[in-house]
Amino acid sequence: MKSAVSFLFILIINGCIPFLYGQPGAVDTTFATGGYFTYTYEDGGFTRLAIQPDNKILGSCYFNFNITRQKPDGALDPSFAGGMFHGLEYSGSFVCYDLKVQPDGKILAVGGKQYDYILDIYHGTIIRLTSTGTLDTAFGTGGVVVHTDGPEERVYTSVAVQNDQKILVGGFTENASGTYSVILCRLHHDGSYDGSFGNSGKVILDIQGGSAVDPELLLLNDGKIVVSAINQYTGVSHAVLVRLNSNGTVDSTFADNGTLVSVPSVHKTPWFNNHFSQQSDGKFVFAGCTTVNLTEYGIILRFSPDGFPDSTFGSAGSVILDSVPGFFGAVNQPDHKIIAGLGGYRMVRINENGTVDTSFGQGGYMLMNVFPGASWEQMYSLVLQHGGKIITGGVSEEMIPKVGLFYHYAMTRNFSGLNCPVPTAGFTNKVNDSCVQFKDISTSATSWQWDFGDSLTSTDQNPVHYYTNQGHYYVCLQITDTCGSSSFCDTVDFCDHVKTSFSQVVDGLNVVFTDSSNHANSWHWDFGDGQSSNVQNPDHLYAGYGEYYVCLRATNECNAEIKCDSVIVKPNSIGEIARISVRVIPNPARNSFQLAYNSVQSGRCVLQILDMKGVIMRDEEILNPMEQINIKDLVPGLYQVRIILPEQTFCTKFIKL
Repeated sequence: MKSAVSFLFILIINGCIPFLYGQPGAVDTTFATGGYFTYTYEDGGFTRLAIQPDNKILGSCYFNFNITRQKPDGALDPSFAGGMFHGLEYSGSFVCYDLKVQPDGKILAVGGKQYDYILDIYHGTIIRLTSTGTLDTAFGTGGVVVHTDGPEERVYTSVAVQNDQKILVGGFTENASGTYSVILCRLHHDGSYDGSFGNSGKVILDIQGGSAVDPELLLLNDGKIVVSAINQYTGVSHAVLVRLNSNGTVDSTFADNGTLVSVPSVHKTPWFNNHFSQQSDGKFVFAGCTTVNLTEYGIILRFSPDGFPDSTFGSAGSVILDSVPGFFGAVNQPDHKIIAGLGGYRMVRINENGTVDTSFGQGGYMLMNVFPGASWEQMYSLVLQHGGKIITGGVSEEMIPKVGLFYHYAMTRNFSGLNCPVPTAGFTNKVNDSCVQFKDISTSATSWQWDFGDSLTSTDQNPVHYYTNQGHYYVCLQITDTCGSSSFCDTVDFCDHVKTSFSQVVDGLNVVFTDSSNHANSWHWDFGDGQSSNVQNPDHLYAGYGEYYVCLRATNECNAEIKCDSVIVKPNSIGEIARISVRVIPNPARNSFQLAYNSVQSGRCVLQILDMKGVIMRDEEILNPMEQINIKDLVPGLYQVRIILPEQTFCTKFIKL
């Protein structure tokens, strides 16, 4: 039973230090079980987290692409593969480094597939899941893309989704010399290479002649790409940043001709990427390790938007904490404070100027024990839920006597002290003759970034955009305020509405059709006799006289309209009319009818009955013009009767009751 008092004490195992409920850093006891979530499936733990727009939590494991989804309150979400997508363990040995949520709710994860067990060599691998946790068969082969083309050996460590739904993946590949280079690939929505990026969809970066590993990439609002990596040359490791243009070329306006090399002896904690991020003011943050006199320390670097060390942060853009051996990932708050994961299940919060925020946890630090009786625990990833609460993910190790070690998925939710709702993006649009008027309907936004889907952008709140060509455009709006950012995308149809019309001139059995539609650029004619055409102004020769129901479907890039009309095909002269006469008796008819016709011809006669779409329902030879024609099998409706003589064909219509 919950206490009625307004404050609640929770107990932190390390020293039994009490924290007020809601204090920055304190565990949120309304999450999962008392603020802690653990889950046991094989040997695993959370190494990467992501938050969906509905505040549900995605967590991936390094091994075999195991991915869970939890409700905002921490409970496993049964609508997502029963709570966990159980990876690709039956298809080989896989590793997973990163995951992202697409605007359409589908989930991307990247890593590698081991193809040489002895040398431990991998092929770059991307999988995509539907929002219900099944492999998306519209992507790659059965939801999986494995790159076996050159360079053959590669592992993908980062993924991002562009506003046009193209997918950007980054990783590293081994060179013939035994060194490593950064590789970036851009894919279409279906998983195929985008040939407009780099060299046939791929870019390989050889940085400073060194060996670059563990890249992470960020996609900027203007479409440019910033890549961070650890580069080793002359026996020393450095953090490096490179900015690329949207086509994959290096942007020479960034830092020193496109590349920044950090202070020496900087590297990452092993295995997992969650070290590189961008703050809402455009600055870049890197959290990792540094070696000083053979001792490991935690280091945070901050860089300006143009790629240089930020002198307002710590000492010349860097903060070294000698109380921690290294950082296992970091997350930025909207107020520019930085929360970083430490060795063990610990975290620290850093102020905007680089000092430790002593209002967080105990003197700026927070230590937790997620799984009771755990022999070892490690935090690997941190994210902010919408609203500002902190989600941490990692692993808890349990030693069971006479059995051995077991590893549990571990997660917590903690207070950050932020109590403002994240803004919600949205917009409407109105298409005019020459432009589209966009109206922002977002909540609490202070800045706007529009991508109109044609490579043009705007920062106006309610922009008017002029498209050069008609078509479908995928438009995205990203908004920001002091509590965070939000995105909304929608398809806009910029096209004139088609108005279909046509006329015809009948010349005996030949009919000349003329299209007079507005704003159409393709046409499909149905002549009512089973024949069709895609010519704008066709001539059509009918097999016999009669009345035909003709339809024209006119279209442009966005819409279509169908117009239908009856066309009477008749002889040109009175003499020809006099020689031709056909009647259906009775008309309307229920079960059968007789045909009464005359003609100057004699001999074999074929009877055809067609529906009004021109589909032949009956095709038979008749000897006696006055014989009864059975129509019991026909459904009620309007039909055509076609009489085919050796040198003459004519038609009439009847109604089946």
